[in-house]
Amino acid sequence: MVFRRIIFFISVICFFGATVFAQSKMPSRWSIGAVGSADICYRTLSIQNETSTAQETVRMRECIETPKLGFTVGLEMNRMINSHMALGMRVQYTNRGYQTVMDNLTYGNMTDPRTGFIYDTAVEVPTAITIVDHFHSLDLPIKAQYFFGHKKMKGIVGIGCAMSVLIRTNSTVIKTMKDGSVQRDKSEGTGDFNSLNVFPMVSAGVDWTVNDKSSIRFEPIARYGALKIIDAPITEHLWSYGLQIGYYFSL
Repeated sequence: MVFRRIIFFISVICFFGATVFAQSKMPSRWSIGAVGSADICYRTLSIQNETSTAQETVRMRECIETPKLGFTVGLEMNRMINSHMALGMRVQYTNRGYQTVMDNLTYGNMTDPRTGFIYDTAVEVPTAITIVDHFHSLDLPIKAQYFFGHKKMKGIVGIGCAMSVLIRTNSTVIKTMKDGSVQRDKSEGTGDFNSLNVFPMVSAGVDWTVNDKSSIRFEPIARYGALKIIDAPITEHLWSYGLQIGYYFSL
């Protein structure tokens, strides 16, 4: 079912692209680029079923959850429609998510109240724990781009949308011990997360022409997950904001 939706989505993109290209009177101007971004990733919380503890749970999560660093990397095909407009289609791997930070941990009195026995205090316990949740996906973005200026350095703005297929989830648990040492453990995600999402996006930046055949683009870009990531009383919408850099070569 997922692959049928992907095929349908790609077919719509191709039909739309072919229609736009057919209306253009400009000669074909294709380019291909390697594109990547470094992102600040986080989520917004949404209460689906109001309960007596829902608001308190959201407040608690807002106190201990923070953004994490993520990234994208992929290949993009561009077609200039005219001297100012272009349509880009891309396939990319994406790492999104957020993290939970618990510091200044204490564990109470080590004395057993029943017998007065004092437990072995030599056992190492962490003073801080960070849990980083990663969402790995394959994204298929399509973006319309507008160029302005005619010099070597042009301005560029873009708007688009990406279909995102979740590949897997996993978590990294980082424990800071009392002596300052750090332990890292990884585990695969177990939540029943939704496999499909849609990410509208906007960007703005500059396109620097290196020579007749190549250019480099620097674009701050924002993406927001329109669909919830899990069916639960309290769910999340993932988002990211970062700097996208691409190297493009004319075909």
